[in-house]
Amino acid sequence: MVGPTVIIDARAVQPAVACPDCLQPSSRIHSRYIRTPRDLPRSEHHVRLRLLVRRFFCSSPECPRRTFAERLPDLLPLRAQRTSRFTHALQPLGFALGGRAAARTAIKLGLPASRMTCVRVLRASVQPVFPTPDVLGLDDFAFRKGHLYGTILVDLPQRRPVDLLPEGTAETFATWLREHPGVSTIVRDRSTEYARGASEGAPQAQQVVDRAPAGELP
Repeated sequence: MVGPTVIIDARAVQPAVACPDCLQPSSRIHSRYIRTPRDLPRSEHHVRLRLLVRRFFCSSPECPRRTFAERLPDLLPLRAQRTSRFTHALQPLGFALGGRAAARTAIKLGLPASRMTCVRVLRASVQPVFPTPDVLGLDDFAFRKGHLYGTILVDLPQRRPVDLLPEGTAETFATWLREHPGVSTIVRDRSTEYARGASEGAPQAQQVVDRAPAGELP
């Protein structure tokens, strides 16, 4: 133990490793080096692995890669500074709290990470794929208030966002509808762009429009 950090020495034990390019196994070791990624904390202590990684000669004379380092994708992604389970622990914090708040909470939980690290973890996360909703709601939102607006699409029966569009134009919305057939009802505001996009992208869908403000004719 070094201060508040626990150091765990580890190494891989398989006798042969496949080249990532030609997939030929090799047991000829070229050299070794150390990686020190962060791992999940234990009690009040931070944890780092001191991982001994081997570099192998490729056994195929036709392969352009002469040497390669063994990879441990289940434990540690390529060139990562955190183990996979450390990163997976950051993901729900990032989704729930965003950048700065997620970083502050992560530090309190023993998962030291910066605001931008939380943002990068979010951007690298696999995006869920949702089925096309039968009843689709949409509205605009601001990327930058007064300057740049996008469109959020929501599965209304499930009360779940299904996609974000980079703008609020009819063409973008119509393209999304053509790529996601099956919408039977579209609930929208009184935007003419959304009305045109719905008519062009899903002419068979019924459109339900927000109530007009007082004094405004439908």
